Parts: sequence; C-alpha cells; structure tokens
Amino acid sequence: MSSVTTEFLQKNVAETEKVFNDLTKTFKNYVQKQEKVREQLFKLIKVLKNCSTQVPSSSKKYIEALSNALTLIEYYTKITDDRINQRICKNLDFFSSDNCKVVKDIIQESKEATKNDIKSQSSLNKAVIKDPTNSKKIANLQYDLNHRINSSNKTNENITNTIEIFNRSKLKILRNTMDEFLYGEIIYHAKALESLTFAHETLNNSNINKDVKEILFNLKRDLIKKSEFTPNMSDFHIK
Repeated sequence: MSSVTTEFLQKNVAETEKVFNDLTKTFKNYVQKQEKVREQLFKLIKVLKNCSTQVPSSSKKYIEALSNALTLIEYYTKITDDRINQRICKNLDFFSSDNCKVVKDIIQESKEATKNDIKSQSSLNKAVIKDPTNSKKIANLQYDLNHRINSSNKTNENITNTIEIFNRSKLKILRNTMDEFLYGEIIYHAKALESLTFAHETLNNSNINKDVKEILFNLKRDLIKKSEFTPNMSDFHIK
C-alpha cells in the first residue's frame, strides 16, 4: 500500500476520532446543562407547591397541575439524560478510544511493511548490481522480498476489510446515536406538551369569582368563630 494511501487512511481515522470525541464532549455538556435546568425545576416545583396552599380551590387546581407537569418534565429530563450517558456517550467514547486505535495500529503496520518492502527491493537491486554472480545471495534476497510482498498483500487485504468494517460501524453508530437522541427528545417533548397542555386547560377553566367567594366565605366563617362581627356579604358586590 502506497504511503499516500496510508496517510489518507490515517488522516481519515484521526478525523473520525476527533469528531466522535467532540460529539461525546458536547453530549456530556448537554447533560450537565440539563441537570442545572432540573435543579431550577425542583426549586420552582417547591415554590408552586407552597403557593398552592395559599389560594382557593379553583386556583389551587391549576397551580397543582402546573407543579405536577413540571415534576413529570423533570422525571423525563432525567430519563433523557440517562439515555444520553448510557446509550450515546459510552458508545461514542468506546468507538473513538478502541475502534480507532485498532485501525490506526493496522494502518501503521501496513506502513511499516511497505517500508520494509522498499528496503528489501533496494537490497536486491544493490546485490544484483554489485555481485551479479552471487546467485545464492540474490536468491535469498529474492526469497525475502517475495515473502515480504506476500505478507504485505495479506496486510493490505486485511486493512481493506478493516476499513470497510470501520466505516460501516462508524455510520451505524452515528445513526444509532441520532436515533437515540431524537427518540429521547420526542418522548420528552411529547410528555411535556401533554402535561403542560393539561395544566393550561385547568388554568383556563379556573374561576376567579368562585375563588373570591370562597375567600370571603372562609373569612366570614372564621370571623363568626371568633365572634368578632358578622360582615354583610352584599357589601362585597360579588356577582
């Protein structure tokens, strides 16, 4: 295999290794940012739950619905992050660290074999020129050259098969990576949309007038219990 070919293959594998490392790093950063979002969701959920205890039943329903929606979103965010770590980052990292190394070693082996072929051919040429009558030496050099050429041919055949398998595996892993990521995002956003839509519908069905009446009713009840005074509810002009 020519030096140009081996250098091209080495460059191709090196670029693949870099791309996969970049993908792994970026996906890990994505998960880290998602974890920060989850932390904020926890805080918001806590505040919403506290808020729901301070409002009447109609308002309480949509606040609880929103809190439940955010809890569900946090849950599916965690699932998505775990899928990225376990099914994406590990596969990408293994391919870039293991598969790429194997192929680089095979290419380097082919490169060394080519150098040895050139040296053997050079030694044979020199022997023929310097001592053409030394048939034994020439025969040994020719045998050594033929042996190296046969070995190189096997190495070249091996590297061709390896490169084919390498690229097929690379494309398969890329496809599986994107499939895993898209599937996780689809599930996450579908569940988020479903739960947030329910919360929004609950909010739209809330009744402020009903809540105000409930507040005033509770106020009247509490005041009566304390025997302080009995308010005239008609003064509040609630329709």
